Amino acid sequence: MRKDERLALLEEQQILFMLLDYHIKHRKKIGMDDQEFDNYVNAALERLSEIKKLLAESTDRP
Repeated sequence: MRKDERLALLEEQQILFMLLDYHIKHRKKIGMDDQEFDNYVNAALERLSEIKKLLAESTDRP
């Protein structure tokens, strides 16, 4: 993985963490019903898991 790709993933990861943190703390201000909010959180967590896997794979390669 190129350095710029790795940096982009790290940036995306950081942004997702910040968004999730904010939205979970301010749940009542979010205009989604419970199912939509759960779907949003699950999608974000799934993407964070994908990013973690990609970053781990990139460090495993010589």
